[in-house]
Amino acid sequence: MDLNAAKKRRGLGPLRSSSPFAPDSQRHASFRDAFTADKARPPTPPPTTAFQSAAATTVQTRISPLIAEKFQNLAKSYDDEWHEKHVAETEARRILGNTQAELAAARQQIVELEARTEPDDVAARTLGEANLAKHQVLSLISHQNRLHIQQAVDGELSRGANGDPSGGGPDDPFEERLGLARQLRQMLAEQRQAEADYVDALSMVGVGDKIEKYRKLLKRCLDPKDGESLDTNLDSLIDMMEEERDVNDLEAAGPSEPTDLALRA
Repeated sequence: MDLNAAKKRRGLGPLRSSSPFAPDSQRHASFRDAFTADKARPPTPPPTTAFQSAAATTVQTRISPLIAEKFQNLAKSYDDEWHEKHVAETEARRILGNTQAELAAARQQIVELEARTEPDDVAARTLGEANLAKHQVLSLISHQNRLHIQQAVDGELSRGANGDPSGGGPDDPFEERLGLARQLRQMLAEQRQAEADYVDALSMVGVGDKIEKYRKLLKRCLDPKDGESLDTNLDSLIDMMEEERDVNDLEAAGPSEPTDLALRA
């Protein structure tokens, strides 16, 4: 035990005195201190070996710098390639972020638009009501125009019966009456096309206000007494207009047009 204690005391070395006038303790530098000092010291270039051979000297003085330059250029090319890839990756990430933001905004707009749109059944019902009102208006306009034409024809016939020479009569040449009939048929076709175009133009006003506008137009086309009871008699009115439409379709498909009509005044 005494031997171990003596070795331990020798290993610790001289203790530092607490007196300010005492000399510094003589501590020997260890291997760890030497290794730390070597790491802190900048690396020294390897010593240049002096060769006696001319070939070795040529390799050392000429070829070695060329090889070192080649490796330096190769390392620089690798670094430039990495820099280009890094820039491209940064740009790709930026584009991806912008695209994802635009996609999220587009999806949000789609959700908002879907929330504003009407359900399919409501839209189909509204479209059906609008088409029905369109046919009703077309039938009423056609019926009203026929009434005006019939009144004009009755006036012409009454003037012809009273001996008015401007009214025309059975003594007119056949060619003239045939020409008038053809002209009348063409004008009737143009009138029907104009009626259809007029109704189509009305249908472009907007789906939300179509039904109310067609209802007001129906009341305006009908007599005041019938217009007041339009809502209650709408079904019977629709049946009547459908019957008139079927009759008109049969007349239009016939071999000839009626020739006893005149243009509306």
